[in-house]
Amino acid sequence: MANEDTLFEDDFSNDSAIVDGDAPQFSGPYAVRLHNPGLAPTRTGGQRVGYTLEIVEDPSGRGQEGCVILSGQNVPSGDKAHISRRFWLSTLESLGHNMTQLRKKFKLTIPMLQGKTGYIVFKTADDNGSEYPEVKWLSKDRYQGAAERIKAQAAAGTLKTSIGVDAEGEPAPAREVTLTDAVSVGTNYNEADLLDI
Repeated sequence: MANEDTLFEDDFSNDSAIVDGDAPQFSGPYAVRLHNPGLAPTRTGGQRVGYTLEIVEDPSGRGQEGCVILSGQNVPSGDKAHISRRFWLSTLESLGHNMTQLRKKFKLTIPMLQGKTGYIVFKTADDNGSEYPEVKWLSKDRYQGAAERIKAQAAAGTLKTSIGVDAEGEPAPAREVTLTDAVSVGTNYNEADLLDI
């Protein structure tokens, strides 16, 4: 018989608390921690791995640490599987996984994602010219280069520091240009580099 003070017993080893916070106000490179990965159907009948990204480092000094980004990626399938594999390759590399091991067939599991720290360039919906924000995963080296450039912009006073106002308190341009030439986020992997998942 259970102790009457016990509500339930469970194993939380593969879970994390719900991450709650505001979305970031600014586009930029960020170090993030991935939380709560889970599988969900897409509108087109495919599968998508959804997750929450918590910003753990904002190199611009604009205080975006603790902000939360809801994101995810499609599971590779169908005619466009090679495109999804490229995104997953970038994501898993950013999260610290060994590229040699990724270039063979494997199973993507929750522990491969849960609680891992990676690096992104985030664009707000406004900066993306869309109703949706954009997340692009970076290698640690690319992130460090982008972080140094954005720190230099912050030191020079050319970063937007609040919504609608530039560093001097003047009305900001409609579109932020803080990442111009800050980072190249394209991937240059060939077909042989793609994941077989």
